[in-house]
Amino acid sequence: MPTRVLDQQFLDQQVAEVLRTKNIVSEDDIAAWRQGGSLHQGLQDLVAKKQNLSEEDWTRLKGDVWGVPYANLSGLTLSPVVLESITESAARNYAIVAFERQGNDLSVGLVEPYNLGAL
Repeated sequence: MPTRVLDQQFLDQQVAEVLRTKNIVSEDDIAAWRQGGSLHQGLQDLVAKKQNLSEEDWTRLKGDVWGVPYANLSGLTLSPVVLESITESAARNYAIVAFERQGNDLSVGLVEPYNLGAL
């Protein structure tokens, strides 16, 4: 069964609208981005140039827009028991990793939070 992934252009339009309403970029900036073909990397580059945002800040911003909490897993020691909560094939297929368990709740990191199949 194919994985359903939200359309990147749709997601970028959402991010662009939030950036505009938060006055991170101007309406003219968004218009120029759209005129240039509305490329995903172009939007990221525009924001990075205007706000000097790091890759991590950009990822955090997208998570805020899409309602997916951001977690930096760098340097985190992962429990083998928690890791095994997701099969290796599912982890590879959906680019996810289980990193924390509290009772019945399992925290999962997603490389592509817009991948509906992973959710």
